Amino acid sequence: MDQLKTKDENGNSEYSFQITLDIRQVAKWREEEEYHTEVEMPGPNDVFLKLEGKRIAVNRRFLAHHVKFFSGMFFNENFKEYSKEEIEINTVSFKEMNLFLDVLYHGTKLFDVSEYYHVLRMADEWICEKVIGILEKAVRNTVCQCVNKKKLEKKFGLKIHPQPTTNPESLKREAINQSDFQSEIKKQRVEK
Repeated sequence: MDQLKTKDENGNSEYSFQITLDIRQVAKWREEEEYHTEVEMPGPNDVFLKLEGKRIAVNRRFLAHHVKFFSGMFFNENFKEYSKEEIEINTVSFKEMNLFLDVLYHGTKLFDVSEYYHVLRMADEWICEKVIGILEKAVRNTVCQCVNKKKLEKKFGLKIHPQPTTNPESLKREAINQSDFQSEIKKQRVEK
């Protein structure tokens, strides 16, 4: 960085800087998951999910409690995965499963809004109300214009648009008005 100090016509100091940036592209800098071949979820884990040759250690009971799909798989003797310690899943990618489990285990959304659809699709197919609820709130609160809220609302049955909130005073007024209305109707019936 070069710095040049000069004075203007009033004698004030002026500084000029010349900065040279060397920008290099780093391959897959955002996809941290690509460097891991095994991920471990918090808590005592007793089963591995295998996706794309990589493994994720999870707790069988926790997953079954929150996700109906895994409940059947882990606790129904008719499933071949019932007694296995490693379950291969081919319907989703390793990255998608990590995103889904992140929401499920941590109760937060730590990924790009462009990935809402994929995680919601998994939660919907596997029947996981906890993940759907968390992402429903995230979608409702996002201000990002790239999120098609109406499409997500329709596709996954989300309640994106907030219900009109009413304060106690307006509820009281509404009840009084309703009562007055009913009294008027009764009066009209009596007069007939």
